Amino acid sequence: MKKEYILIIYGVIAVIIIIFLTSILKKLGIFKSAEDKKNIADAKSINETKYFDPTYYKTVGAFKPIGKNMALTYAQKLKVATRGVGTDESMVYDVFNSIYNKTNISEIAEAYYLEYSGFMSKLINTTNDLKVDLLNDMSDAELSQLWDIINSLPEKT
Repeated sequence: MKKEYILIIYGVIAVIIIIFLTSILKKLGIFKSAEDKKNIADAKSINETKYFDPTYYKTVGAFKPIGKNMALTYAQKLKVATRGVGTDESMVYDVFNSIYNKTNISEIAEAYYLEYSGFMSKLINTTNDLKVDLLNDMSDAELSQLWDIINSLPEKT
């Protein structure tokens, strides 16, 4: 009976050690779960996608545009969402859930670039690149959620 209790205690201690070591290895970036790997891959996909190129929409031919006024409105919302400490992820997701297609991202990226390229933007040290702002302000998990939203959009309908 006494041996059984000792084995149970050793088992509990082993489980606690494994949980503790896994937590440390995750924080050090040595151990990554399948979800962590997906989040990193999705963030890389956002970095590499053509949709954030401000000129991309001009090369695709026919697509349903959101127009300059709406693109500017979305660009301003995204700047507010990424400005300062922290990010308003729900505002970012709302903007991307509101657009018609992936090509609209390029329209927004152009409006973002044009709106935030001026003298004042340089004076207050802000970037005029939508993709850079999103990549710098959002975690890999948040970027992964954004990538899922982007992938749910049609190409250019």
